[in-house]
Amino acid sequence: YAWAKRTYFYIIEKNPQLAIKHYEEASSRFNMIAQFKLGKLYLEGTKDNIITPNYNLSKKYFEESATSNYPDAFYYLGKIYYEGLGVEQNYKRAREYFEYSALYSNKKALYYLGRIFENGEGMSASLSEAIGYYSRCAESHDEIFVYYNQREWTNETRINRYYYCSNNILGSIYLTEKEFQDKENIEKCVNNLNIAALNEYPHGQNNLGIYYEFWVNDIDKAKYFYSRAS
Repeated sequence: YAWAKRTYFYIIEKNPQLAIKHYEEASSRFNMIAQFKLGKLYLEGTKDNIITPNYNLSKKYFEESATSNYPDAFYYLGKIYYEGLGVEQNYKRAREYFEYSALYSNKKALYYLGRIFENGEGMSASLSEAIGYYSRCAESHDEIFVYYNQREWTNETRINRYYYCSNNILGSIYLTEKEFQDKENIEKCVNNLNIAALNEYPHGQNNLGIYYEFWVNDIDKAKYFYSRAS
């Protein structure tokens, strides 16, 4: 893994051309991680614009990495087709790539699959399918311990934003869609929104305010969460 050490050094020293040189050397030996890294570099470019985005090259390297079943490569191919980056926007192709990545529990892929099914992007909408994907994303996290005590939020770990975004969307669905408003789902709703609010996600805090105002009639708590969201 000497190439990896050299590449890391050049990135730290802000010499992306040399980083690319070493990634390309490893890529020529079919290293899927190097192929993926090249895909990301050409997808996003660098802040100083030394490397500018090149969607054709990005797609090429992601495809090469995906042939070795690198999960994140499938996700980024899905993103390319989802957003139409250098290709015609194609939700069906995006969904296929996201589904491959989701087989490896990729949080971002699970989140985007939830969006596709929720909004009916390139297909008929299905809230039940969306809930399934959002739930998998909401359950796939790195949280160790979180608690709410005396109006002080404490979070012991950094949580992937797709995790708490999915929790907020799940809570919102349970809160607003009558077909899912049974007792069990309302309990899930509160838990989902609490997780989103814990991470200072304004939409989660606002939705928790709505819950306390209209479902529990606890105006003080509603005002508290509205104020945190504002």
